[in-house]
Amino acid sequence: MFLLLGEAYPFQPIQMSLIGSITIGLPSFVLALEPNKERIKGDFLKNVIVKAMPLGLTVVLNIFTLAILNKYELITEEQYSSLCVIGTGICGIILLFTLAKARKSENSKLPVSIFRLSLAIVITILFTLGLTVLNWWFNIAPLMPIISLIIRLIILSIVNFAVLSLVFQKVLLKKEKRNSAL
Repeated sequence: MFLLLGEAYPFQPIQMSLIGSITIGLPSFVLALEPNKERIKGDFLKNVIVKAMPLGLTVVLNIFTLAILNKYELITEEQYSSLCVIGTGICGIILLFTLAKARKSENSKLPVSIFRLSLAIVITILFTLGLTVLNWWFNIAPLMPIISLIIRLIILSIVNFAVLSLVFQKVLLKKEKRNSAL
């Protein structure tokens, strides 16, 4: 996207370490250790696309929106880079909370898995600590001047993810119904 727009890449390598370790690496490792006795049902690739594409597009929309704000100098370069990290991290956390629902095989009385919900909460805390306590290490701008932008970014991310998830489910389910009718 940035190559086509002729814009500078908004992330610094150390910031990618925060995103990669906290929202991707650690949750993947912990979730891989969780026992799962359910068999994969349906088309594996379609299941992955339905879950991954809405989140991926949400990240792209967030960064594209922030790139426009930066281009028109509504936010500084430091804020732009920090907001891109925050927006991408928020999307990873949103995915963790959506994965927290209980599986049918767990026979849980709760609609969520305590283990996966706890993981999402711990990841949220770790990400927040990285943005606040370790902001100097990860080159994150002071958050207080941009707190209103962060709140808007969180709301935008949740709405975009919800809408895109519904669209992908409807489109793929329609195709599935059409294919089964043939």
